[in-house]
Amino acid sequence: LATVAAEAPVRFARLAGELFADDGYGGRRIGGTATARWPVTRRVSMTSTLAVVDVAGASPRADGTVVSALGAAAWQVDAGIALFATADLSSSPTQPLAVRTLAVLDLAFEPDL
Repeated sequence: LATVAAEAPVRFARLAGELFADDGYGGRRIGGTATARWPVTRRVSMTSTLAVVDVAGASPRADGTVVSALGAAAWQVDAGIALFATADLSSSPTQPLAVRTLAVLDLAFEPDL
């Protein structure tokens, strides 16, 4: 496994990138990711990630390139209350189009004793 990663602030955002290669158990995986994070307001932040991975050797059906784009948002509603939402769009040899979404309402309650 070989990995090279970097992260840096750029104006009002943080940019990160990673390149990796693995030729171990389960086949070969070579790819990279690029991520950007930025605040929209004091209470809302956004993240976007693009990933591209070439996979070979796991199974003939799965050999090929996987491309994924992810968008996420975090909203601090109030003290102890936050809403997180993600949406992922991907394409792979076994699944030409996949869409996944998830939202989590985080309530940090303090118990009454």
